[in-house]
Amino acid sequence: MNDFEKDNFLYVLGEYYKKQRIAKGWTQSEVAEALNMSVRSIQQFEKGELNLAISRFVELTELLNVPYSIVEEQFKAYSYHSFQEQVREVTNRKEKKKR
Repeated sequence: MNDFEKDNFLYVLGEYYKKQRIAKGWTQSEVAEALNMSVRSIQQFEKGELNLAISRFVELTELLNVPYSIVEEQFKAYSYHSFQEQVREVTNRKEKKKR
């Protein structure tokens, strides 16, 4: 795992879901079939290369019985800081427009 991967929310989340899938005894093909998705999409998600639509993400979470708190924990560990920075930038631009 390189530095980008260690700090990438989607990569870390995909790795977690991959571990859960394996622990539950599901293959990528079986997950894809259950969710009516392509195997390639499951592979991409597990590698952190694909950000699933929320409806698909919820289905995957339910299928693998992953607690939603895991997602929140991973978000706060890997993306919350950059999210806060983006919100500050937008807020600052809005404030400048008001003047």
